[in-house]
Amino acid sequence: MRRVQWVRDGYESDWCLGLETWKIGERRIYGHVGSFQGYQSHFGFDPERALGIVVFINALDGPASDLARGAMQTIDHVITHFEEFSSAENQVERAKRYEGRFTNIWGDTDIVALNGSLVLYGPGMPTPSQNFHQLRPDTDGHFTLTSDSIGQLGERVRFEFDDEGNACRLWVGPNPNEKVI
Repeated sequence: MRRVQWVRDGYESDWCLGLETWKIGERRIYGHVGSFQGYQSHFGFDPERALGIVVFINALDGPASDLARGAMQTIDHVITHFEEFSSAENQVERAKRYEGRFTNIWGDTDIVALNGSLVLYGPGMPTPSQNFHQLRPDTDGHFTLTSDSIGQLGERVRFEFDDEGNACRLWVGPNPNEKVI
């Protein structure tokens, strides 16, 4: 079922027997799309890594395929670059207290802890990993963007904390972001 049967010139994917296949980096992913009145789904799996994702949407016009592919690309990026997230200069003490979704008039920003370091990204992107910014700690609650994808390399980032010591506000340059999740 995973042998390519139909090569689709001009498309990002080909077809096996009942499975669509596409590449993320050098990895071959397999999956399938399905829909019914008012519903849509897409699953994908990487048999070599023994991992997969399933997306169910209760709207026919939902982006199930974009979400599934974006999630698989993000997972691949994190696995492929995992060692970069553990560099000594980017390690953050109590990194989990910074995690969350922050928002302002320009959109949402997510902060996640990966292997002891912090990553900032825009969750609204089709492939969030293309917009990952690693944060280098300067002083408590103050950071510098050390990786770049949208021209913000070196931008200062700082956090404000609630009474329990968790981040409640994020500043990227002069722009405040309130924590929503």
